Order: sequence, then structure tokens, then C-alpha cells
Amino acid sequence: MKTQTKDLKILIWLILFTALIGFYAKHNVIKPAEANAPNDAINYRLPFNDDKEMTDKDIIYAVAMRECYAHGYGKLCRNDLMGIANKESKFDCTANGDFGASHGCFQIHLGYHPEITQEEARDPEFATKWTFKRLLHYGYPEYRSYAIMRHNGTPGTEKTLSYLEAVNNY
Repeated sequence: MKTQTKDLKILIWLILFTALIGFYAKHNVIKPAEANAPNDAINYRLPFNDDKEMTDKDIIYAVAMRECYAHGYGKLCRNDLMGIANKESKFDCTANGDFGASHGCFQIHLGYHPEITQEEARDPEFATKWTFKRLLHYGYPEYRSYAIMRHNGTPGTEKTLSYLEAVNNY
């Protein structure tokens, strides 16, 4: 009888431990190995004059890679920034929206952010760093969904839920 009780306790502990690991992995409590950025990811650089010309999308990718890995967030963070730029402008840093109030690849609304110039909003490096800082300000990565929706407006509305889905599907 004691052996059966001991075996049952071990089985229960194994089940609980497996469930706990699954929960932590699902909710990104356990950081994936890629979060330990390799040196080349942290030092991901923008091109020099002799390099091929990079597109706005290439620059956003490089800056997102550098910022996200430098803060230990990895590929999901990079993909979130890429998804936001894709949803906002299809990586067109000359884009205008909101009847001329929003500018650049991340569609920064200059009426809400008068400290940002139109030139800065259209600069892919500046705009990517600025958007990353805004996500952090709104609780990213712990409150990832909220931070992404907040970039687009009022979180939890039909519009921002659709926006979040588009970013998630990037």
C-alpha cells in the first residue's frame, strides 16, 4: 500500500510539473534560447556606403533586430515591430494617414506627438526605435497585446483587436 501511495504521489508531481512547464512556455515566462542574443544580432548594423542600398523594410528589420535583442526580447519582439510597420504602411516610410496627421512607416500621429517632426516620423531608424520605446512604455512584453493595441488606439475595441490580429499574423 505504501508503494502505491508513493507511486501515486510521484505521478501527481510529474503531471503538475509538466502542466506548469506547459503554462510557462505558453505564456512566454520561459524565454526561448534566441532571447540570449548572439553577438552578431546585437551588433546588427545599418549599411555602410559601399553596401547595397537597403529598403525601408530592411532598415526597420535591422533596427528592430538590434533593439529587441539588445533588450533580451528576441524574435517575437522583432516580428511585432515588423508586423506593426506592415499593418501601418506596408513599410512605406513616406506614407500619410489620418487625413495627413500620421506619417511614416509606423504612422506616428503628429497631433498626439508634437515633439516628433515629420522628418523623424518618416525616418525608418528613428521611427522603429521610437515605436519600440512606446511599446515598452505601455508594458511590453508583459502586456504585449495591450501595448500593440495601444499603438493603434484604444485597446479592446473592434478596430484595435483587428489590428492586433494583423500584427500577430505577420
